Amino acid sequence: MKQKDWFPVAIAVILGQILYWPSREAGFVTDFTGLAERIETHGAGGILSSFGFPALQPVSSIFYFLFYHSFGAGHWGWHLAATLLHTINALLLFFFVRRLFHSKGGESFMLVAVGGALLFLLSPYASEVVVWRVGFHYLLVTFFTLLALWYTLTWLQRPKIITWLFILLWQVLGLLTYELAVITPLLCLTLGLWQNEKVARQFVLIRLFLPQFSLVGLYFLANKLVLGNWIGHYGSAVHLKFPVAEMLGNIGRYFFKWIGFSRYWPHSWKEGLANGLTQPWALGLTVVLLIGLGFILIKTFRRSEFHLQLFWIFSLMAMIALLPVLNLYFNYLLHIENDRYGYLAALFFYPAWMALLSRLPKPAFLSVSAIYLLVAITLLWQTNQYWSQSTRVYRGLLAGFDASGQDTCYLLNLPDNLQGAPIFRDYSGQDRAFADALRYVEGKSFNGTLHEVVQYNMVSPEDGVVVINDSTGLKVTFNQWGNWWWRRGIGASSYRDSAFIFHNEGHDYRLEWRERPGQARILYQDGVAWKSIPAMR
Repeated sequence: MKQKDWFPVAIAVILGQILYWPSREAGFVTDFTGLAERIETHGAGGILSSFGFPALQPVSSIFYFLFYHSFGAGHWGWHLAATLLHTINALLLFFFVRRLFHSKGGESFMLVAVGGALLFLLSPYASEVVVWRVGFHYLLVTFFTLLALWYTLTWLQRPKIITWLFILLWQVLGLLTYELAVITPLLCLTLGLWQNEKVARQFVLIRLFLPQFSLVGLYFLANKLVLGNWIGHYGSAVHLKFPVAEMLGNIGRYFFKWIGFSRYWPHSWKEGLANGLTQPWALGLTVVLLIGLGFILIKTFRRSEFHLQLFWIFSLMAMIALLPVLNLYFNYLLHIENDRYGYLAALFFYPAWMALLSRLPKPAFLSVSAIYLLVAITLLWQTNQYWSQSTRVYRGLLAGFDASGQDTCYLLNLPDNLQGAPIFRDYSGQDRAFADALRYVEGKSFNGTLHEVVQYNMVSPEDGVVVINDSTGLKVTFNQWGNWWWRRGIGASSYRDSAFIFHNEGHDYRLEWRERPGQARILYQDGVAWKSIPAMR
């Protein structure tokens, strides 16, 4: 690394640490407890099987195993590892784009490389990957993808066998980290067909593209042999389902999310946008735009100036990176949730956007870029405050829980999330969110029966409920507006349990006992503390 390069490295590291400082103790929530359970159950021998998780992820499993046994469930080591790798990804992006410009003799376009890397580094949508402790594999697969692209560019300039082997090595490591790496051959091919002055296209296709896609084929075959399914993680039933209208709508949703920070709009605005983009007229317009842009790309690409070529290529690579996630659920209501799906695609989108903006007069380009960066910084800081506030609630409720001497405990209202930052969310269908967090994060245990009656979304860390106890049961009412009842990750409906009947009545709910709980401990959350109601006899 040249001496002049240490300055951008230092700036990136400092910015990353300052802006993610509020979230340093956050992220040990939801799937983290499941990961901890699997690691403790399988031990080091479970690395090759990804600790029983239905995916081939031994590389990321090595890191999770080392982090868990080195740092535990709360150490800053997790924070430093994630923030530094995110910063490294942004720096690699900067050096990669700068190298592309340099190969064209375009040093004057340095601002595009700087702006694209900074927007990626400071994007508020990166917080889920950086802060949530089970998002490290997104950081890692992006790192391996960048290395594969870097070595592809080197190989295209000087096609040596050792460079070719490194390309395949980074691809294999990426595939064994997370399934998003299946798009690496398409990304490398796109780069290869663009940067092909010294290497014939046929040579690129035969020597690079075919071996890379053969590795992807072997990866799917390994999934089938080891997991019994061609595609791991969510499985073929999810990954191979292609709801065309929803996928076309998601293209627009990602576009407005990145361009206009739509995740942070007022609720009615973003709901109107998300729903509007799946209307027939919007879907038709999306198809026409995609066809039109494809036609323009084919007709004008080679005649375009270099910064426009960069815009087209990186836009195409962003679309390629979105392909595996376009059919997955796009959450537009809450902050943070499912932002991880777009992390890799954003790596290419932001430089493309900067390349397009660079067509503006320089003062206008600098002004618009500065505004974007200020908005991104503000929203990232706000998002990390949500993580900080949710962690204060999370840790407070875990530390303050006391049901010693009780065989049964009822939790009347358990926070699911705070402004989208997850707290106690349970997808297991067994209402284990609090019990697992108590065991694997706080290091406590409750050996009795723990009933998680219902969750809710917190607007502020002071949110809570009031409880009225009468002869038939309990009436639980929100102490403020803006909340609604949740259960198992979605809105709660009325349901029946072996011990009670839950009636959702909107702003409040009614708990009707099937059998009076007697000496059971009955707790309700208010802010960061538990409060109890008298036992029922």
